[in-house]
Amino acid sequence: MKALNQLRKNNVLPVISTGRNTSMIKSIIKVTGIQTLICNNGGYLQYQGKPLNTIAIPTPVLENLVNMASKYHNALDFQDPYQIVLSQANALTTDFYAHRITLNPPVNKKFYQSHPIVFVHVFTHKEDGHDLDYINHFKGQLHILRNNPYTLDVTKVGVSKKLGIQILLKKLHLQNIPTYAFGDGANDIEMLDQVDYGIAMGNGVKACKDNASFVTDTDDRDGIAKGLKHYHLI
Repeated sequence: MKALNQLRKNNVLPVISTGRNTSMIKSIIKVTGIQTLICNNGGYLQYQGKPLNTIAIPTPVLENLVNMASKYHNALDFQDPYQIVLSQANALTTDFYAHRITLNPPVNKKFYQSHPIVFVHVFTHKEDGHDLDYINHFKGQLHILRNNPYTLDVTKVGVSKKLGIQILLKKLHLQNIPTYAFGDGANDIEMLDQVDYGIAMGNGVKACKDNASFVTDTDDRDGIAKGLKHYHLI
C-alpha cells in the first residue's frame, strides 16, 4: 500500500490487469483502492469504477463451444464482466475453485444465451489431449490459451491484455505517456511486449522473464515495489 500511495502522489495511474473476472478480485480492489481494471484477459475494461469497454464472444460461437465441450464431457464456466456461472459442476471445477479462487459459482448451462460472455474456462487437463482440438476448431474465432493445469482460457479472437492496454490508452488519450507492466504467467507475455517497460516477477515462468525488460524479485519479497523503485516510479 505504501508503494501504491507513493505512485498516486507521483501522478502515476495504477491499473490491475488480470485474466480474472471482477468478482474474483473484489478483495484486491478493496485493499488497493484501484478502480481501473483490465479484466478477463482484456475482455472487460473499466476506468475509475465505470465500464469502459466490453468485447463479448458471439453467441453462435459459444453454441459451437458448448457442443464441443459436451462431446468431450468438459465443463465450462461462462463469465460476463461481473459474475461466473458453470455449465455443470464436477470434480475438476470443484478443485479449481476451492484451491485457486475460493468461489462457488452457480450452475446454469444456458447463462451464455442471455448475458455478454467475455471469457470462458474450458475445464480439461492438458493430459486429456484436447487442447489442439479446441484451438484448431475455433481458429479465427477464439483465442485459446492454457494458463494453468486445470483449464483453457477462452476469449474472442484478438482479445488479450495487450489489446486491453491499447484500448485503455486510446480511450483515455494517454498514448504518449510511458507505460509499465508486471507479469508472471504465459498470458502476460503479450502485455509485457506492448508496454514500454515490461517487468517479470522473479517467480514468473521462463517465457515471461525472457520477454521482459527487467526481472524483479518474487511477489512475496516485495517484487512489485522493487520494480517500481528500479524505474524511479516511487
